[in-house]
Amino acid sequence: MSELLDLLRAAMGAYMKDHFAFAGIASPERRRLHTAARASIGDMSEDEVGEFALACWAEPEREYQYAACDEIERAAAKGRLSRASLDVLGHLIVTKPWWDTCDVLCRHGVGSIAHPSRAVADRRAALGLVEAWLESENQWLVRSALLHQERWGAVMDAERLFRFSQRHHADRRFFVAKALGWNLRTYAGVAPRAVARAISAAPPASALSECSTPAEQVADFVRRHPKLNSTARREAVRGAVRAGAAI
Repeated sequence: MSELLDLLRAAMGAYMKDHFAFAGIASPERRRLHTAARASIGDMSEDEVGEFALACWAEPEREYQYAACDEIERAAAKGRLSRASLDVLGHLIVTKPWWDTCDVLCRHGVGSIAHPSRAVADRRAALGLVEAWLESENQWLVRSALLHQERWGAVMDAERLFRFSQRHHADRRFFVAKALGWNLRTYAGVAPRAVARAISAAPPASALSECSTPAEQVADFVRRHPKLNSTARREAVRGAVRAGAAI
């Protein structure tokens, strides 16, 4: 049993490029334990979620950070995160950073606070933060800025998406380019009914207004940016072609 556990720890560590130590608990079992523990205390307040996350981040094993991300995702799904959580989320993104935690924190954490359905003050604070992160030297903050609306579907803001993509289209950092490409790929698959809003949000002279579907907008962006990082280009083209656009 101990030999198997050691092998599991080693495999998990290797998958994460040996950046982190692992206790060797597979995700289904970790979530079962987490659910059982939560059942005894009930839902946590927003402040308690932040305190729990910070405590988990102080532990050496990566599973604790995953437990914190699960709790943040759960709180976000219930609309229990506000601008009061932004400082904690930003701290977690740049502490023990890697894509596994960064993507949950920015998509489900920051993204939920910036969502169009949220209170104006929360949304304004979150959007101001991602605008600042876009100019950061820290690749995880840039990645978070790019991905914050990737799960929004039909309410993705096309003007912000393409403006952010323009800012980093030639960025050679893998985790930035991958995020940029994922964003474009995801937007390419958005239903055409979202396009009217995207066009109205874009400047009158923008090429966005000349394209009728999200997939065509993405294809047009790729064509107009020959220096687009190849990693980002591959993801963007995949999404556009899958949605019926020609490149």
